[in-house]
Amino acid sequence: PVIQALFCEFSDLPSRDSLYPSRSLCVLQADHANIYSPDGSTIPLPLPSKPQHAWALSEGLVFQLEAQPEAFGPSYYTIQSHPFSLLNPLTLPGRILMVSRDLPFILTYDDDTKRHSLHHVVKNEPTISLRCVWI
Repeated sequence: PVIQALFCEFSDLPSRDSLYPSRSLCVLQADHANIYSPDGSTIPLPLPSKPQHAWALSEGLVFQLEAQPEAFGPSYYTIQSHPFSLLNPLTLPGRILMVSRDLPFILTYDDDTKRHSLHHVVKNEPTISLRCVWI
């Protein structure tokens, strides 16, 4: 079954206009995701555990995955900077409230400390990292 569908962008997927990132469709399913690019190709994304939610970044995706028993708590996050790159685990305090597609920021809320955090998404080829800019 389909869990979620959303548009996402990757700068180096084939597109009609090479000046802009390629807008693709990501379909999140029970055990994997598929990226459907504008040229008609399908790129399967195997995920290490059951996906719960996905958010689009200006380039790439953030996935919330169900954690393996006693691994990271009830769920954990990974980031996909390119369909052919490896998933990068993210360490975030609390849960994601919002991911900005236009500005490279992720807003989280920690239920234990009752605090919000704002994280700047920094693309360091070939990976993406987060820098906390406000707590």
